[in-house]
Amino acid sequence: MQSRCVCRGAMQSIFVAERIPFARVRRPGYTVSGGRVCCPPHDTFFHGGTMATILETARLLLREFTEDDAPAFCELNRDPEVTRFTGDGHVVRDADDARAILRAHPIADYAKHGFSRWACVHKADGKVIGFAGLKYLDDVKAVDVGYRLLRACWDAGLATEATVPCVRHGFERLNLERIIGLVVPENIRSVRVLEKAGLTFEGMVECRSQQLAQYAIDRDGFRRLQEGER
Repeated sequence: MQSRCVCRGAMQSIFVAERIPFARVRRPGYTVSGGRVCCPPHDTFFHGGTMATILETARLLLREFTEDDAPAFCELNRDPEVTRFTGDGHVVRDADDARAILRAHPIADYAKHGFSRWACVHKADGKVIGFAGLKYLDDVKAVDVGYRLLRACWDAGLATEATVPCVRHGFERLNLERIIGLVVPENIRSVRVLEKAGLTFEGMVECRSQQLAQYAIDRDGFRRLQEGER
């Protein structure tokens, strides 16, 4: 089944949320203590045997990954243009490799933290066209928001459509204080996504052996942005 999105440009970026005094959605008592995320047992996100939707937009459903998504995850990450600006060092070889990555990362994160990257499902045809969502990074003690889409779905506004509600989710449901976006400066399309999500340029930083542009928005800035939209 092929996606009906028709696009051309590269749409990837990395976001990091700093200072994470937050309460887990649907699960009170989710805290940070001594640099560790501490939470009650993992929620069940299944309703009648169907994976629950985390977020929904006009064209997308964001839901938890399952091992059955391995072929779609493999297709996404085997395209060098898709991973051009992501800094990924691992090439996904096949569906078995993709399944192992899903188990070790997003699926493990759901059990440990209650959130991670979510599969982006194109509502028009039910195809998994990439991912977007939140990820707690142990190395920086922060929550990262990122996305990645199939090349067939670039330049259709879907990256913005997925990213904006993830940022809103971080402030409104997880009570984050600040979100930053790190992007390769040449990745103009991702810069525009950051700006559409309300982030503004702060300066250049070095991260993962790359010089990246840093964009940011804090809770007060997000509140002012929301008030301006009313």
